Amino acid sequence: MSKFCVSKIVVLNNAVDRLYSEDEAYILDVPSQLFHCKIGDTLTMKCQDKPVKTCAYVLNGSVYHSTDNSACISCGGLLVHVPSSMLVGTNTYINVSKCKKGLTNERSEESKPRTRQRQ
Repeated sequence: MSKFCVSKIVVLNNAVDRLYSEDEAYILDVPSQLFHCKIGDTLTMKCQDKPVKTCAYVLNGSVYHSTDNSACISCGGLLVHVPSSMLVGTNTYINVSKCKKGLTNERSEESKPRTRQRQ
């Protein structure tokens, strides 16, 4: 599973946004009304041979270009670029989810004193 932070969002049209990681190693087209994302969100992405039902967004596509260190996947017109080599012609599911807030935020909430409410 790979994690990346969204550093740029390009609106391609009124239905599709293109998300970029900072180094542009990850590029992901998403339907803007189905998967809401903003700059700074951290996403996890995993390419595998089956969908994960708990993911926020799942694409199914075919690898159409690959080099030693990257692959381009076409998912019915939506495009995905990942920084790993895959065999051309491979069908894959791309499972995407948003990460929860950073652990530092969660820990700071946990460290606050807890109070009981009177009943």
